Amino acid sequence: MNKMGIWIDHRKAVMVSFEGNSGEYKIDHIDSGAESNFHFRGGWKSSGSNMAQSIERERTPEERRKHQYHDFYNKVIKLCNKPGHVYIFGPAQARLELKKEIDKIKLCPISIDGVEPSDKLSDSEIISKVKKHYHIAA
Repeated sequence: MNKMGIWIDHRKAVMVSFEGNSGEYKIDHIDSGAESNFHFRGGWKSSGSNMAQSIERERTPEERRKHQYHDFYNKVIKLCNKPGHVYIFGPAQARLELKKEIDKIKLCPISIDGVEPSDKLSDSEIISKVKKHYHIAA
């Protein structure tokens, strides 16, 4: 059965997949393409309250980012094309959001083995962490 580890944050995902316990792996990097959090520059409109305009200006970029993250998570899920086990880890909320997206899929062939917080890691550290999680010999 396919075993996969996914390190994910809102900027990118690193997917490491293993076939069996052979220790041979495939690594994929997926860029989210989502906009970063930024503040708009510019003046206020002359009509209406300043607070209402401020809230309206912030809502549109936030909604756009939510849709971009949703598309990113679906791209990652599509790359998990074989039935198997998935171990998800990474900083912040992206790992939990990816888990929610996987849980939404009915009759999903992906079984989530664990979701853990993790700092930013190099590719070799990610591979090592996934091997350790699945007890795969080096």
